[in-house]
Amino acid sequence: MTYKFPDVPPRCDAHGRSVLGQCVQMVKELKSYPELCKYFVGLFLCQNGCATAVLTIATNYLFNYLNVSSFQNIILFAVVLVLGTPSYTLFGCASKKFSYKAIWIFLCSVWIIFTILIPVIWSRPINGEFNLDYILFLAIIGPVLAIALPWYYALYYIAMLPLMPKDKIAQYTGIFTFVRLVGLLVYPSIYTAMVQVDNNRQRLGVALLAPWAFLGLLCFLWVDWRKGMRQAGRAELPRDHRWWKAMPVKLLDDIPKETEIPPA
Repeated sequence: MTYKFPDVPPRCDAHGRSVLGQCVQMVKELKSYPELCKYFVGLFLCQNGCATAVLTIATNYLFNYLNVSSFQNIILFAVVLVLGTPSYTLFGCASKKFSYKAIWIFLCSVWIIFTILIPVIWSRPINGEFNLDYILFLAIIGPVLAIALPWYYALYYIAMLPLMPKDKIAQYTGIFTFVRLVGLLVYPSIYTAMVQVDNNRQRLGVALLAPWAFLGLLCFLWVDWRKGMRQAGRAELPRDHRWWKAMPVKLLDDIPKETEIPPA
């Protein structure tokens, strides 16, 4: 016996546009939100030079170049997890004092310094030994990652919310997810190709994360949250508001509380 399932009609919006048509229209509408566009560019660049890109490359660098043991690697990430919990609390305090732009500048600066110093300081393999090199590695890398990773993932979505219109948060969250994932395909792929050609280029590969983070920093310096909120129809910032200060609580109340942060 053969069953024939009925054809499913395409899902259309009120204007008769298909899902693909809605996506095209949504991208076209981005021209009305220049500051949000700048934010997406900055996010794309940071995805290639910060946090997730660093974690993607770190596994190869730790095991194939520094020759750390599996146990040493577990200790490192255990330190990051233990210190990362209070780091979230610290981020909550910082976000009440400083603007998203100021925190982005701080974070990008940390990642730039971090990715430059790693191949400079640790230029020789550790070879699984619990020597001074590894103790120094654990004492510096653990706390830095415990701050830089949680803060990055806590910031990269919520900092974009004031730049999005209230009625289009779901649509632009989809673009955010697309940019976030596509960004991970670029430099990690370049790094993998470099290592395949010459395994001795791993230190150079880690150092080349820094230019991506630097370009991301320039983009976030370029983003004007005051203009972006005006373009998105959000509440206006006071005229005397300093760029490095956190937004007043009454303006943050303008952001829907039910908005969920997409998983990293």
